[in-house]
Amino acid sequence: MLKNPALIEGHYECRSFAETLPVFTDLLGMEVIQRRSDIEIVMKHPNTGWPMVLHEAGPNAKNKPLMNHYGWRVSSRDQVDSACEYLKQVKDKYRLPRVGKPSLLHIAYSFYFGEPGGNSLELEYYEPEAVKLSAVYGPHWQTPYSGEKFAGKGYVCQGLSHGTLECNESEKESYRRFVGEVLGLGLVPLPAELPVFYLKDAFNPWYVVVVPQKIRNYLNENNRFTLKVSSSSALREVHKEFTKIRDHVGIEHLGELREGQERWSFLLSDPAKNWWEVTAPK
Repeated sequence: MLKNPALIEGHYECRSFAETLPVFTDLLGMEVIQRRSDIEIVMKHPNTGWPMVLHEAGPNAKNKPLMNHYGWRVSSRDQVDSACEYLKQVKDKYRLPRVGKPSLLHIAYSFYFGEPGGNSLELEYYEPEAVKLSAVYGPHWQTPYSGEKFAGKGYVCQGLSHGTLECNESEKESYRRFVGEVLGLGLVPLPAELPVFYLKDAFNPWYVVVVPQKIRNYLNENNRFTLKVSSSSALREVHKEFTKIRDHVGIEHLGELREGQERWSFLLSDPAKNWWEVTAPK
């Protein structure tokens, strides 16, 4: 079992960097911080400690379900409305397949829009009353981001706040146990009436929303989250333990240990067929 892992990055599959990168840089304030290969780029918002790894998968990459998305924050309800109006104006320029209408869902005032790489994205805001319910609803940044690239747009994207996964509605409780007991992630206390649950590590403000669904379209390993353990020896022990218990806990796939330039890692697919990478520095 993982002990106190850190949730260090999210992975995101698109069709073409040429299509998707302008959406991320111009509309969301993300910046390229590393090019790992011709088909793998690391991006990060200046006000967020959590990077996102983009995988270019080509024109046949599938559209992702709405509830497999990432979300960014703005600092007021009015900015959600302004961002929506701005994205409608530039919809054709950035080849956005849709721009939704702002609404209140799961305490957040937000809207979703599509990008040409086959994904949905969310811009959100939480009222101060929501922050009293859970700290994750509060700002994830120490200083507001001014962001000159947002001049004249009516909003400033303050940071990347969360990613999202689905699980099978009939297996919601068993999946909660798996991510807590096997992956070692914490469950964020939330109002009981919410149909979703949140996962996070003990170190960082960002989180993963899990949305139970009756019907699902499963994703591949390009859509995953990375968990870091303390050392390569701890990683080897975890891999050995997972090998022993994989059938008992319902691990769908357990990859081999792989050595990269800076770290060791292995992939796994959990009982809900969601993908994770477990890693440690070399």
